[in-house]
Amino acid sequence: MKLHYFIGTKCFPHHLSVGAVLMNAKRQVYCHHLRNVQKKTELFFLMRETVRPNESLEQTLRRGLKEEFGVRAKPLRYLGSLESAFVNWEGVRVHKTTLYFLCKPLGVPRKHTTTERHYSATGAPEWQSVPFLIRQMRRQAKILKRTDFDESEIFRRI
Repeated sequence: MKLHYFIGTKCFPHHLSVGAVLMNAKRQVYCHHLRNVQKKTELFFLMRETVRPNESLEQTLRRGLKEEFGVRAKPLRYLGSLESAFVNWEGVRVHKTTLYFLCKPLGVPRKHTTTERHYSATGAPEWQSVPFLIRQMRRQAKILKRTDFDESEIFRRI
């Protein structure tokens, strides 16, 4: 869902999205992995899907997991939210709130190649350990100067 907020006379988009920490029995997390992002770094990020008008958070979560990972999952609990403000790849300042849920996969996620034109990168989703993701997410956010790429705080809430 895209809302707008005002600072003085300027209007900025505000996005509401739902994120999933899809965790297996080995306590690994299924996440996106893009290589050679802006020729600077690798990028790891969780499933995040923007809420559509008249769509519940549960519907958004189900849709995002199916579209991005090809899997159904059982939501186990709400982990909280992260807010970020950044200038996106098109040069637009965005404010974003993402609500995260811990989920248990109900099947095997599909492996597929991902091409992201905004990131000029390709990659594939993969299982990663939580300690690795915490380190990587902090690092990539600093390199790319994008606070929305540091989702490490969510892992402390598991």
